[in-house]
Amino acid sequence: MHKVLLLFLLFLIVGSSSHGQDKIYKLIDSARNADIDIAKMTGIDYFQGGIDLLNTAFKPTMGKYTIYRFMATYEGMSFTDSIKTFHDVLIVKTDDSRNVLSAFHYTLEWAEPPFETDLYVNTIKKLLLSNGMRISSFGFQNLLESDPDRELIDEGKVSW
Repeated sequence: MHKVLLLFLLFLIVGSSSHGQDKIYKLIDSARNADIDIAKMTGIDYFQGGIDLLNTAFKPTMGKYTIYRFMATYEGMSFTDSIKTFHDVLIVKTDDSRNVLSAFHYTLEWAEPPFETDLYVNTIKKLLLSNGMRISSFGFQNLLESDPDRELIDEGKVSW
C-alpha cells in the first residue's frame, strides 16, 4: 500500500513540475531603424488573427529604434476545452544600448473579441533587454482593460 502511495505521490510531483516549466520566448527577428506601429497594434480587430498578425499588426515600421520580436510556443487549454498549440509574442522597442523603451505581449490565437483585451504593455521602466530575462520583469498590464490591477501572469523568459 505504501509503495503505491509513494509511486502516486512521485507521479504527482514529476507531473506537476513539467506543467510549471517556463515558456521560452525565442528571438524571431530584430529590425534596426524601426519602430512599433501602435495604430496597427491597437487596431488588431481589423486584422486576421493567428500567425498572420506577425506580418500585419506586429510588423515593425520605419523609425529610429531597434525592434525585437520573440515568440513562445506552448500547449494549453483552449476555450473549446481542447488542448491546442498557442503562440505568445513579445515585441520590444529599445535604444542602441538595448534599454527597453516599450514592450507588448499578445497571444496570437486569442479568440475572444475585442482582440485588444489580450494586449499587454510594459509598465516597468529602466529595463535592459537581456538574454534570460524574466517576462514578469516587464510588469505587463492589460492595455485596454479598465481594471488597472490586471497584470499578465507569465513565468517565461527571453532567449536568443
